[in-house]
Amino acid sequence: MTRRTLDPALDNLVFWVIIVAGTMSAPVQAQVGTELDTVSTNYGRYVSMILSPSAARGATGIEEAPLVAYENRSIGRQGLAVSRCFDPLCRSVDSATLDDRGSSNGAGIDSRILRGADGHAIIIHRRIGVGSALRVVRCGVANCLGSLGAADTINTITPDQGVAVSMDAAIGSDGFPVIAALLQSGGTDLGLWVIKCSDSVCSLPTTQTQIDPSRPLSGRVIDMVIGASGFPQIAFQDRENSGSNGQMAVLTCNDHACAGQDEALSSLDDLGGGTGRIIDMKLNSSGHPVLAYTGLNSTLRVIRCDDPDCAGGNDLPNIVPTLGSITQAIAMDLDSQDRPAMAAQNTGLTPDGLEIIFCNDPSCSGGDERRVDVFQSDQQDIALGAWVDAVFDPNDRLQIVYQTVERANSTVFLGSLYQIRCEFDGCGLIFADRFEAP
Repeated sequence: MTRRTLDPALDNLVFWVIIVAGTMSAPVQAQVGTELDTVSTNYGRYVSMILSPSAARGATGIEEAPLVAYENRSIGRQGLAVSRCFDPLCRSVDSATLDDRGSSNGAGIDSRILRGADGHAIIIHRRIGVGSALRVVRCGVANCLGSLGAADTINTITPDQGVAVSMDAAIGSDGFPVIAALLQSGGTDLGLWVIKCSDSVCSLPTTQTQIDPSRPLSGRVIDMVIGASGFPQIAFQDRENSGSNGQMAVLTCNDHACAGQDEALSSLDDLGGGTGRIIDMKLNSSGHPVLAYTGLNSTLRVIRCDDPDCAGGNDLPNIVPTLGSITQAIAMDLDSQDRPAMAAQNTGLTPDGLEIIFCNDPSCSGGDERRVDVFQSDQQDIALGAWVDAVFDPNDRLQIVYQTVERANSTVFLGSLYQIRCEFDGCGLIFADRFEAP
């Protein structure tokens, strides 16, 4: 695998990816970015990112840098891992395994890194295999790495029934974690559940709610936020029949634990394509959900709801033009003007590439969104974007972390995580204290 690991000593060297002009331009052949963990050789699935204060100071004060959780599958380092960037361009990075997989087959599955009410990072993830469980890790220092502090806290959550096979999590308005999960028992789906913690690290008994027993197939894909009401809001795959990918639905809860089976459910659009991480939801400045997902024919779609519950049946999708099928991974965030930006793995490219799109309006309407860059390897055995997350910093610069996968042979795949930073006009990396678009 050919890696371009950027040297911090090259402070004035600029690597630019040529801007792709127009929405249907040919992709640029490039692999650009900073590798987050040069010691490991197979990592980066289930990536999740927040931003944390860095050691760098910009024109507006202390700048923020990525804090990233993911699954590490490297020999000797297997489990839930975290990488902390000490500057916005990840020129200085520290990495560690926080929760070893132990006797399980894996740890760090569906990892979600969050900022707790006390400012410390909390990571919720699944261990699978022997001793399968939901796990909660609270970092002993606010940003997990970089200084001495208290030991990390690790707790296990046992579902009332079965085991979790997919999940997402958020910090509730009461400061306690809440988890949405598809539970399964003996291979039988039990549908979407909500697990509400009653303390900041989930050490006390939890409240567990089966959302709708008549929908046992729902919840294979989940994304959750805390809605404008202060209660959980869940976007998920609402799948009633085994022969269909089902509907993209939004559940709006009216209490912290989604109890009572009286939550509001809105079904918005048909789902299509694969069953990867194909739903991402954020709230705009009005408290209304904005959803990016894969719909019929593996098209990239965006819905901006016109009310906090996506009720009324008039929330229609806008199809965003892409270079090919989007079936595995989508990450989306909103800038200060509520305009979505998306990074998605495009399986229509050979090899798969990371397509980055900035919408020029809050609904991504008109089919004229701006594709600023397509990151694609110049080697046929490397694919980009199999797992991806994206977050805007306070200066409307989009931080993206994404996995590259080397297809060593038909059965061996090796992964690495890379980081880039984008503006509306382009994506690239400058070794200076600021970022400029070309």
